[in-house]
Amino acid sequence: MVRVRRRRSIAVALGVILGAAAAWFVTQVGPSDRERIEEVVARAERGIETKSVKEIMRCVSPDFVGEGGMDRDKVWRLAAQWARSASQAEVVIEDYQLQIHPPRALGRFDVVVHLELEGGPSIPLGLELAVEFERRWRGLRRVWLVKSVTGYDPELFLEEYL
Repeated sequence: MVRVRRRRSIAVALGVILGAAAAWFVTQVGPSDRERIEEVVARAERGIETKSVKEIMRCVSPDFVGEGGMDRDKVWRLAAQWARSASQAEVVIEDYQLQIHPPRALGRFDVVVHLELEGGPSIPLGLELAVEFERRWRGLRRVWLVKSVTGYDPELFLEEYL
């Protein structure tokens, strides 16, 4: 009888501790949606500049859709081709606006990509991009990913710069 009470007491204490831990975890204030989206943009920018395919793809939604039939697989191939090229890039976001309405957000970005092709002079490429973001679950976390991008010509980019 004493053993049963002790087990119940331990179970109740364990339940209270787990409940308190869960409540603490749920109430923790994390970065805002704006900050999370800005982190995704910075990660994509860093991925392009360092030629990190993994970093770039961590930003792309599984159901990504872009100009000219661009999908996630094509983004991966383009990123891999970029990583193998001798060219370098610096991405400068000159201005942007975000409209956030979870689970979606729309961003307008004025971007200049300074491309240096195989040790040659730097070529500035100005882009006005419309980027749709979506909030998704990745494991136990909610993350923002790029769902679509418009405002560029992928064929021109592939032919001219890669």
